[in-house]
Amino acid sequence: MLRLNSVSFWINLIYPVVTISNASVFGSYALAQIIPDNTLGSESSTVRSRVIDGVNNDLIDGGAIRENNLFHSFQEFNVNEGESAYFSNPTSVQSIFSRVTGSNASQIFGRLGVLGKANLFLVNPNGIIFGSNATLDTKGSFIGTTAQSINFADSSQFSASSSPGNTVLLTISVPTELQFGSRPEDITVLGNGQGTTISPEQVDNTSELRVQQNQTLALIGGNLLIQGGTLKTAGGQIELGSINSPSSVGLEANLEGFSFNYKEVPDFGDVQLLLQATVDASGAGGGRINVQGRNILISDGSVIASATLQAEKGETLSINSSETLKITRVAVERGIESGLYTSVEPGATGSGGNIDIISKNIIVDEGGQIFSGTFGVGTAGSINIKAQNSISLNGRASQIEKQRTGSSISTIVLPNAVGNGGDITLETQHLELQQGAAISSATLGLGKGGDLTIKAKSVDVISTLPSGTPSSLSARATTSGNSGNLIINTDQLAVKDRARVTVSSTGNGEAGNLNITARSTQLDLSGKILAQSTSNQGGNITLQLQDSLELRRNSEISTTAGSNGNGGNINVNTGTLTALENSDITARSFGGRGGNIQITTQGLFLSPDSEINADSERGIDGVTNIQTLGFDVKNSLTPLENNFVTSEQVVAGSCLARRNASQSSFVVTGSGGLPVNPYSEIQEWENLSDSPIDKAQLEQLTRTDARQSQAIAVSNENNISRKKWKLGDPIVEAQGIIRLPNGRVILGMASQEPASAQSLICRS
Repeated sequence: MLRLNSVSFWINLIYPVVTISNASVFGSYALAQIIPDNTLGSESSTVRSRVIDGVNNDLIDGGAIRENNLFHSFQEFNVNEGESAYFSNPTSVQSIFSRVTGSNASQIFGRLGVLGKANLFLVNPNGIIFGSNATLDTKGSFIGTTAQSINFADSSQFSASSSPGNTVLLTISVPTELQFGSRPEDITVLGNGQGTTISPEQVDNTSELRVQQNQTLALIGGNLLIQGGTLKTAGGQIELGSINSPSSVGLEANLEGFSFNYKEVPDFGDVQLLLQATVDASGAGGGRINVQGRNILISDGSVIASATLQAEKGETLSINSSETLKITRVAVERGIESGLYTSVEPGATGSGGNIDIISKNIIVDEGGQIFSGTFGVGTAGSINIKAQNSISLNGRASQIEKQRTGSSISTIVLPNAVGNGGDITLETQHLELQQGAAISSATLGLGKGGDLTIKAKSVDVISTLPSGTPSSLSARATTSGNSGNLIINTDQLAVKDRARVTVSSTGNGEAGNLNITARSTQLDLSGKILAQSTSNQGGNITLQLQDSLELRRNSEISTTAGSNGNGGNINVNTGTLTALENSDITARSFGGRGGNIQITTQGLFLSPDSEINADSERGIDGVTNIQTLGFDVKNSLTPLENNFVTSEQVVAGSCLARRNASQSSFVVTGSGGLPVNPYSEIQEWENLSDSPIDKAQLEQLTRTDARQSQAIAVSNENNISRKKWKLGDPIVEAQGIIRLPNGRVILGMASQEPASAQSLICRS
């Protein structure tokens, strides 16, 4: 069994009270027992009751045998609490198919079993309910389903509809499909009470639906509710499928019993695991677990787990959600976070199983966990997550002031383990971590930590828990193992409010490399991107940014190495780089050589209280090389003077302050004729007039006002054109200011007595 407590963090939580209406779950009818119908004619099932050791036992005989298949049909099928029901298993029979043709759900409150090794199918389209004391006693696989029929390879059906047919339809063929009707009914496992109100003190996992080693336990129906209790196989397969449409689920025999596919299902139902429900496939090799639904909720300390206990390879834990997967809440009493877990246990040499998740949206909050680790020699499984829309991790809890750690996705090499850690790969549109949430690849033992790779449109790592635990993306090592690499590919990366993006080694191992490829990256409010090593080579940081890198308000990008280790290198290639308000880019070491810093940018903006530095406290300083392909305003972002010369002071004594005419203004809105910065040359002149005057306009002005036109003598009419003056053209000095009849004022080049600027501006 997976040692959850050894990897769990003790988190306080107030449990909700969960109520399930007796009427809605059980109906108003009295509990009947097992009643055969007459659809199989002379081959109908028979039930013999007998008392053994004071316990009532029902033995189910008869039925229709077709070579390896045995068929049973019932009007009602229920097992009372404290009682048991067993199917006889003739020697030749490998699979027992039992259907319920009545109108009521089957209630399994006692023990259901098979006196042999045959697989058992229980088919009831009206629903199946397992009570708090329900158990299975089968040596083969168990498939409980609310399908309408089982389809076989020869196209025959064993139907539980209102007209189920007769013995002619029975077959010797193998089952290939579970066929569902228009509204599949639900399957419920009430491991913590039979429909009554549950409080935290009453939580007690008494029910256990278990199949033997290397067998399949499958519950496939409408909505699935698993409220407490345990679903268990030792290295076999557990299948949970929720169907919400008339469709078929593929079925195929394999070494672990049966496998299922949902290619023909257009619409899924919901799956809920509540009140410390446990789905466990741990064995010599961790077993396969598959959960398929629309919205999948894992809450209240519920776990889905598969541990490798010996030398066999672990199988995959798969979650497929067409809408949302949510993992939330902690079981305070048992110290278990809700989550998905695969592991290699101490002494085991087999590898751990992978965790594969596909969903539109994934939410992990209130201490929820997705975890893969190794305690032994074998390598931990990898975590592969694809979310069409978003992945959101939030460390908040119901009692946030008592929260000690946030929600997380992690692969870990546990202390003393020699196996390597698994990789983490995330693909989504938007990834968000807040309030102490973490995604981490770590080694606390001898093995190497796995790599963490993120592909997203946007990545936001923000805020901390009240305890001070920051939200983080990290690849780290604490002993002699080397840490993995951290790779981020995104359009926008934001690291804010003390959050961290880190590769580190605090032991004798080397820190991994941190590579970020993005359009833009922003660090704010003490956001940090770090590569740290205590005694060995520091990790390198590489940022390949298309547009911009911005550091503000005590933010930092740094590599550091303690002892005699060499500092890691920092390589930044970005459109613009801005570091303001005591924000730094540094590569440092204690006794070794300082790391090198290479920055290539179109523009560098660095405030006087910020720095770019590569040094060593006792060793040789590193080299800082900054190449600005555009302009550099390093250390010149000086605040403007507070005391400005007002416009009233400038014009107080001029005619502009005294004239009676309406006032005008002259506004320069562009930089034409002015340098881009104080160190540049003049680049371009703009015309003072908004349009040039051609010859036709000049003749029109002459006819309109002969006296005024005589004052306008242009030395060369050919020079009057629509062509703007450009660098290299001759400069012709203006001879005067001329006001035209329409009120326009121009600079004239004729040698005549010009109008006075003062008379033009300060006229009465």
